[in-house]
Amino acid sequence: MIHLIYNENHDMWYTLLLKFKKIFLKGGIDRMKHTLPALIFCLFRLSMAIETGTSGATSENNEEFQVIKVDQAKVFKAVNELILALQEHKPEACLKLYL
Repeated sequence: MIHLIYNENHDMWYTLLLKFKKIFLKGGIDRMKHTLPALIFCLFRLSMAIETGTSGATSENNEEFQVIKVDQAKVFKAVNELILALQEHKPEACLKLYL
């Protein structure tokens, strides 16, 4: 279901994904082995949207999300943290995700 999370504003989308990351990391390894790879691919999709410049609308009414200004470095830092969290339990999947 994480693949259904989307927002036209990249900063809002990134904030939502980070909130899900925080929730998923609290779950046990039985859940993390299914949810973290899906979250990683959502972050890859966000990275692709940032790179192509599609749908980067900014919300003028909500100042909380304008402060973040998401970029590729922040996205890949989050991806790296997720892969490292999963590495101990699913090393072969993490190797594939690194590639």
